[in-house]
This record gives sequence, structure tokens and C-alpha cells, in this order.
Amino acid sequence: WKLVHYQQQNGLTMRRIKIVLTYPTADVPVNNQHFMNGYIFNSFGKDCPFHDTFSPYNISSLQNGTLKDDKKTLEFKNGNPYFYVSGDDSFIEFAINAFETSNASVFGMKFDSIDVFDDFIVNKYFDKIITISPIIVKTKEGRKITFKHGEWLNLLTQNCESKLKHLNIVDPTFKLEILNPHKAKEKCIWVGDIFNPSSNVRLKVYGKPKTRETLYNMGLGGSTGSGFGSIKIYQ
Repeated sequence: WKLVHYQQQNGLTMRRIKIVLTYPTADVPVNNQHFMNGYIFNSFGKDCPFHDTFSPYNISSLQNGTLKDDKKTLEFKNGNPYFYVSGDDSFIEFAINAFETSNASVFGMKFDSIDVFDDFIVNKYFDKIITISPIIVKTKEGRKITFKHGEWLNLLTQNCESKLKHLNIVDPTFKLEILNPHKAKEKCIWVGDIFNPSSNVRLKVYGKPKTRETLYNMGLGGSTGSGFGSIKIYQ
């Protein structure tokens, strides 16, 4: 599972992978992010060089689950559970090795396989994106707000610009717009004892193609290494 192997086989610059898990042997609660974070932390190990530092990567929430009749747990009728991991080459190679060699499990789910994706295929001038993991936005005072708050879009824009600046990317054409606000939804997620009001939204993203591609791989908003801020492009 070395990065160079994928590059040789696929001619890709690694940016995004799908970590496929085995089927669970225990009930998976709807509010499972705290447990998924534990699984990822155990897989990466205590000496992970990416902990507690700025790193351009994103880990999505658990995907492919649907609500059971009890409305409290998930089932996986459409195939294996999985989550996305995206970032720069050094992080992707680290993540591949970590998950492939780990014995960690969560709800009986263990590492099964890795699917490889090409870079985000961005459009020429702008993209329409939709969240696959909700976006966390904080005020300067540290309060978490949703898209219903008047400052939300401006603060999200500032957050994105700050992330890009870490990578020496300054793009005066970068801009965000909310699309179909009537379809946006608030999502309230507990991670341990921390309450996280967040937003599932559609956005229109302007900027240079490299700006947008880089941003999507880092994730939008806060806690992008802990199951928030993952997106996909749609037409």
C-alpha cells in the first residue's frame, strides 16, 4: 500500500482515498463520530506526527449507512461502511500505512481495503459543492454557529483563506456563495461531551482551480481531521 505503488500503477498524484471497513458486528449509533475518532487515533498511534499541528488533510464522517427503523442506529444495506481521507502526499502515505497495518476496530469494523481516487476534477471558474460531512464554523469568541447565523459565510470564508495562506496560496478571486439555502440543514453532533452545531449545505466556490482543489482536500471549516468539512463536487 505504498504511495509510490499507487503512483506507478495509476499515474496519480495522491489526494484522496476511501478507507473501506468490514461490516460491523455491533450496533452502530447514528451519533458515532466520537467512536470513529477513537478508531482513527488508535490506527495512527500516539506518536502520529500530524497530531496537534496544522496539517492540510481531511477525514470524513462514516459513510454508506442508512437509518434503521429505531432511528438510533445505522445499517449498511448498500455495501461496506467507509470514510474518505484526503490531503498532501506525505499525509496520504502515512494514512495508508497506518490503516493497513492497524489492528484497531470500532463496533467490530476493521480495515478492509483502500480505494484510490484521482484529484478533484474542478471546473474552470467555479464549482458547485455539497457537504458529505457537516461544516463547523466558529466565531472569534469560539462559539460554534450554523448557516442560519448572519456571520456564518463570512467566517467560513476567512477560515478557508487562512488555511490556504498556510500553504502560501493567496487568491483574490476566491469567494463562497450559499446555494439553495432552503435545502441547507443544521446538524447537531456530540463528540464525547462536546456539542457541535454544524451545517450541511450546498456552496458555489469561485477561485483558481488549484485554490479550489487544495481547499477541498483540506476540508472546509473546523475539525476537518475529526469527521467534519468533507465535500464533493456536483453538477
